[in-house]
Amino acid sequence: AFSGERLHFQEGGFPKLKELDLTRLSRLSSVSIDEEALLGLEHLRFNNNPQLKMLPQDLQNLKNLQFLGFADMPATLVDSIDPEKGGPCHWMINHIPLVLIRQKVGSRFNDYELRPIPTQCGQLQIAVNSSLFKFRYATVL
Repeated sequence: AFSGERLHFQEGGFPKLKELDLTRLSRLSSVSIDEEALLGLEHLRFNNNPQLKMLPQDLQNLKNLQFLGFADMPATLVDSIDPEKGGPCHWMINHIPLVLIRQKVGSRFNDYELRPIPTQCGQLQIAVNSSLFKFRYATVL
């Protein structure tokens, strides 16, 4: 198990990997991705990484990324990509068709808000009702 503070994906690393979940890495504070790393990655999820407060600036190196998900992440990271909050890092995710954020909004176990972040590439239409969408996303994470 990874227990460090920095995660670096080097050039040529994991070329056939399609999905990557970075979950419950309590000390992870930075992720870097070389230009020729993770070439086949399509789905990337960050879940409950409390020290990761900044989006990896190298995300634009992931040319095939179709989905980026965040769940239970620090507000500083989430706000940095939210155009409604003037997120200065929103430009880093514009090439990704679907970006979703799940955040706890209440005190009960299942009090979550799920919302998409609009991107320039986000022409993917989500044609499901809210409750079905929440269920499907919860099973993905």
